[in-house]
Amino acid sequence: MKILLVDDDPAVLQVLLAILKQNPVYQTTIGTNGPLAIENAESAGGVDLLITDVVMEPTDGFTLRQQLQEIYPAMKTIFISGYDLSEYAAHTYGCDVLTKPIAAETLLEAVAKIEPLVPKPQSVARPRAVLTPKAVPVAESTQPTASAVTQRIVPAVARPTAAPKAVATPTAKPVAVPSSPTAQPVARPVAQPVAQPVAQPVAQPVAQPVAQPVAQPVAQPVAQPVAQPVAQPVAQPVAQPVAQPVAQPVAQPVAQPVAGPRPVATPVAPTARPSAPTAVAAVKAPTATPTAAAPVAVPANALEDEVFGSDDLLNKRVGNYNIVWKIGEDEWGPIYVAVQTSMARPVAMKVLAEEMQRKDPTSKDRFIATARAKAAVKHPSILSVYEAGEASGHTYYTYEYVDGMHLAEAREQGRTLTDPLALGIIKIVAEGCSYLHHHKILHSALQANRIYLGKDNRPHLSNIAVLPGEEQPEIQKDIVELAQTITALLPNGLAGDPGLQSLLTRMATDGPSGFLSWSALQQAVKALEPKVIPADAIKLTAQEQAAIRAVEEAKKQQKRTLILTSVGLFALLWLASFLIWWKFFHSNERSLDQMVRIPAGEFIYQDGKTATTGEFYIDKHEVTIGQYARFLDFLEANPTTEFDHPNQPKGKSHIPGGNKMNWDIYYGRARAGKPARFVPIDLNCPIFDVDYWDAYAYARWANKRLPTEQEWEKAARGLKGQSYPWGNEFDPKGKKVNYGADYVEKPGPASEGKVDGYFWWNPVDAISGDSSPYGVIGMAGNVSEWTTDESGKTPVIRGGNFRNPKVSLTNRVTEPNIYAETFLPYVGFRCASDKPVK
Repeated sequence: MKILLVDDDPAVLQVLLAILKQNPVYQTTIGTNGPLAIENAESAGGVDLLITDVVMEPTDGFTLRQQLQEIYPAMKTIFISGYDLSEYAAHTYGCDVLTKPIAAETLLEAVAKIEPLVPKPQSVARPRAVLTPKAVPVAESTQPTASAVTQRIVPAVARPTAAPKAVATPTAKPVAVPSSPTAQPVARPVAQPVAQPVAQPVAQPVAQPVAQPVAQPVAQPVAQPVAQPVAQPVAQPVAQPVAQPVAQPVAQPVAQPVAGPRPVATPVAPTARPSAPTAVAAVKAPTATPTAAAPVAVPANALEDEVFGSDDLLNKRVGNYNIVWKIGEDEWGPIYVAVQTSMARPVAMKVLAEEMQRKDPTSKDRFIATARAKAAVKHPSILSVYEAGEASGHTYYTYEYVDGMHLAEAREQGRTLTDPLALGIIKIVAEGCSYLHHHKILHSALQANRIYLGKDNRPHLSNIAVLPGEEQPEIQKDIVELAQTITALLPNGLAGDPGLQSLLTRMATDGPSGFLSWSALQQAVKALEPKVIPADAIKLTAQEQAAIRAVEEAKKQQKRTLILTSVGLFALLWLASFLIWWKFFHSNERSLDQMVRIPAGEFIYQDGKTATTGEFYIDKHEVTIGQYARFLDFLEANPTTEFDHPNQPKGKSHIPGGNKMNWDIYYGRARAGKPARFVPIDLNCPIFDVDYWDAYAYARWANKRLPTEQEWEKAARGLKGQSYPWGNEFDPKGKKVNYGADYVEKPGPASEGKVDGYFWWNPVDAISGDSSPYGVIGMAGNVSEWTTDESGKTPVIRGGNFRNPKVSLTNRVTEPNIYAETFLPYVGFRCASDKPVK
């Protein structure tokens, strides 16, 4: 299934993309805005499912859906948003709506509901044996069992030496398969556990494989033993033997012929994860309840993870994590940013290099022990370590991710620190290092690349805890290093505040004159803080600081109010008078309410057949932005549904596009007569992004109705059915009509109309050449228009527009190509009436 994922927040996009990549069947393409998403969908060869945010610029999710459905009519849609979309029921009808933040299970369930509605890809080329776990009764142990793949880190404690690996003795078992005159014998891997007491560590209840379907039957039974790898034992062996042998594997057909046996590891209990269309769903095995306090993490399904090299981890899954990008390396190996799928949160992941493991067999134990030592650190200023484990052939541990940079990177990029931020960094580092010394936690030397600064300007100290036995840095040397790091980031290497500069000078001094302990530095920072940093400001977010400033300003304003009350009232009265004067005497809106009489009688309709209408009146111009705005003002002041079509969905608003933010932008720019998103616009331009329900309601509010398509065509072509409003010959210079000759898909500052003068819409009275025999303006171009069929029940769109390179008065768009909720930037309307309307 081809999925198009669109969100203008890159962080959200990465998390959702990582969730969707759990299923290899999903071919996911992304976009950070509407135009880019449409381009990427075309490059990907189409889209079956659109997953899009709603509030985006320059194209909101509702409009993006409309544009894509014109190209891919069978496309399904899931809307995601952090806002309440209950007011937009008409636009979300038939679609799932997911509220941010979105859990992995919620997103995958919503996609799974869509999946049966789109064509399925062919089965994957290589089948996988899927294990059906069965619990093995084990006598009670005084110690908990741990996962053979992933274990939750706990502080270092004394543990017994791990028992040597025990290997199961496999036995061969023949598999009976129906014969075929053309089939060749195929060896199938069958794992047969030994039916005897086993004195070995058991990581999880033992699971047995279920063989998969074979495309061609095999001529005769084949028996072949297959070695079954055993999961690495944990430190605590199970004292009692297995109570009984495990049941025999069940023979099932396999998806295609297999060249040879494939060893299958005994799995831990798998977590739920979507599988390929041909895969057999795995059954989660029961796990033993631990009796000790150490928590045991439930690992990801090891069978779903390929074994790949450390240089090929990007966009791969390792255990319960999807690798997103690489951020560096250290003495242990590469460091990545990953998404923990169970929590939908970003983490940093450190992976033990394969080369180090080959050269030093003890490196794996030291790596895990180091992670355990770091996990024992619990301080708000120091980055937390979450979890360590093994998966896909890799040993790793994960820790808190800071979206920002370390101070060495900041120095390389020429960043500078303000005095308050510099003092805040010193305070955080001093607090963290003081904690380590107070709890006698050994740590590595302090360096610039171990102090992080988030995008919110909050400093963090890397988790620098190390194993016992490693050389410890001198406290004063660390303080000197911190002073040199901060000084290098200050403008011209000097602090603006004399007290802070004096502190840095003392920090950089060796011997008795300098700082001999972190606690002494903490006291000095605490004494200096009120002078450099406003009280508690370092503990406040930017939003909280803004709120404090607002309160302080409000207090000052209250004092000034008594003095300025009379002046303020006068100013308000003057401003109100000015706005009223400007609205009625200096608006850019022109009077465009004229209607044209169309006489009763026969006329040539469509391809030459004759039709008849009675007398009617039709608007000379398309309904404008200014006219439609008065309709919305009326509804806001007088909420009512009396103008709505009886079939209109409940709860629908008549705001163009259903997006108040977009409407406010366009209407505000139109009132000011300034371009909106590089497109010239004023109140005389046609209303757009309105659906059939909006056009119907406006017409009723204006004591009119929508024209039938026969009335519309008669008003456009006259009695003789001419090809264009002005005659039967197209203007070779294209000056008579605003059509697609100048259309610009993505307007920019330099966009212009070189042929007809407009690259998008034009004011409805700007091109007089697009005039019918009756004097009706703009029916061949500018925007297409909503009409109804002769029954008055079915919406029909008629006429050309600024986007269409072909000018036609006979083209008609109706169901199933459009529906009443369709709204587009190149579709508006005009009204009709059986009698003149003043």
